This record gives sequence, structure tokens and C-alpha cells, in this order.
Amino acid sequence: MSHELKVKIIPIYRSFFLQTTIPDRIVNNLNIYLDDLANKKDKQSYASQLVGQIRREKNSGQWLMDHKDKGCKDFANICCSIADQYRQQFLKIVNRPDAHGGNTIIPQINEMWSVHSYEGDYNILHSHGCKTYMGISIVTWTKVPEAISKLPVSGPLNNATGNRDGFIDFVMEASDTRDYERLIPSGHASFKPEVGKVIAFPSWAPHLVWPFFGKGERRTISMNINMLHPTQLPPGKQERYKNDKKTS
Repeated sequence: MSHELKVKIIPIYRSFFLQTTIPDRIVNNLNIYLDDLANKKDKQSYASQLVGQIRREKNSGQWLMDHKDKGCKDFANICCSIADQYRQQFLKIVNRPDAHGGNTIIPQINEMWSVHSYEGDYNILHSHGCKTYMGISIVTWTKVPEAISKLPVSGPLNNATGNRDGFIDFVMEASDTRDYERLIPSGHASFKPEVGKVIAFPSWAPHLVWPFFGKGERRTISMNINMLHPTQLPPGKQERYKNDKKTS
């Protein structure tokens, strides 16, 4: 079953985000895969490669996922398509259609992992890495606790409202409340976790995840996508790529 993605562009200082939503069918498949993974004795913790402080509950964890598994492959394919859309939007924004040598760039998943967060778990300010100089990272949520879902997408922070609890924040540049009046794009962006919401961003973008307080699991899936030139493929795959292009 095909699903047409409606993409929203969200600008920020020096960069932008692509935001879209995946269908419930794919969310359900991902949750089935992760529920099954949780019961496997040989599942691989990815905590040694991540800075997330995910340790407050016995079910807190960060697990490496197999993006080729039947429960993940539809989502993985969508994410590769989103990564390619991100690059195309970038070329339009900078008015450089000849950038990247005019070559087609091939998205390739570097790694994909899940983060199972409970009350008090959080992620410090960090950025991601890829095997290629150009890299796209993607985050989505397949479970969101009521402590987060009941909050407004954007609400006041004074009077200790807790309106950012559990959100993911990007910090590109120092900002203050007068920036909009001075026509300066904000250097901060905040996203409320929502089931099925997908955010794509350049892998270098610094971000953090705030803790939340209440019952339930915030289940996050993240991935890094290498953006390869065809010449970076192994020789055999280069030939297959050229042949596929001829017949497409």
C-alpha cells in the first residue's frame, strides 16, 4: 500500500527541517518489531555509541535495529526518500542546482536504533555522525506517554509550566525573544513527540531531549543516513546502478 508523504519545511538559523507523518500501519509494524526485539536475549545495546542517559527504569534502553527486517524496511525506505527530498530542498533554497557535481546522491542507512525512555531519562546536547561528509538524520516516535501528549505543541515556559518536558530541542545559535522583531531567524527549534511524526535534519545539527515526569514510555526511533555519490559504491554495485538508471 503506497502512502504519499506531505512534507512541511520548517526553517531555522543556518538550516531547516523536514517534517512529515508515517501511517499507522508502519508505526504498528515498528512497535511489533521492537516488542519482539525486547524479548530477545541476543539484542544488541547501542548505549556505548550514544550519549543518552537512558537508565531510570528496568526497561530503559537503546537498542540497535535491523533496518532490513520486514518490520522496519517500509519505514527505512520512506526515510531514504525523505533524505533525498531534504537534499533537493536544500539545492532549491541555496539556488545551486549544480551543487554536488550534478550527480544523483544515493541515500544509504548507516545505522538505526530505538530509545526506550521512562520518567527522568534524557539525552544531553549532541550531534550525529555519518560515514559520508553529507549526512541526514531522522527521528520518529512510536509511543508517547500522556505526560507529554497532553502538553501543547508550543506553550509559555514561565511559571514552571513544564511545557517542554520530553520534547526534542535543536540549538543552532544563541537566540533571544527580540530576534523576530529584528527579523533574525530563531536559532532554536523545539518539537513535541507525537506518534508517527517524523523529523529530518542535517546530522551536524546539535540537539537534546528533555526528561519527562509521569508514567509510560517515550519510544523513539532514530537513524543516520549516508549520502553517497555513485562513485563511492563498490565497483559491482556501480555497474548495477548504471544499468538500473538506463532501464528506469
